[in-house]
Amino acid sequence: MQKTIDFDKPVFRPQNNPESQHSTFKYGKKLNKQCSIVLEALQRGEHLTTASALIKYGIGDLRRRIKDLKDIYKIEKIESKRIPNDNYHEYFLNQD
Repeated sequence: MQKTIDFDKPVFRPQNNPESQHSTFKYGKKLNKQCSIVLEALQRGEHLTTASALIKYGIGDLRRRIKDLKDIYKIEKIESKRIPNDNYHEYFLNQD
């Protein structure tokens, strides 16, 4: 017996490009858990690095979460600065 597929039922899976991902979130998926954690920390005034996000919040790829917040959720106030003499960036919200 062959299985039938209901094409009218929405399926939410991670997409492979920003346009598809944006459509997925636009039609029913809210801010994912790690993005929510990062955004709340930034809104509290924290300055996050990849190491601090991993240690404090268990977020293994802060750069990807920042990119998601900027591209998918259109949060443009997130900025970064390179720490002098070190090879990492610090992310924070621009309060202007």
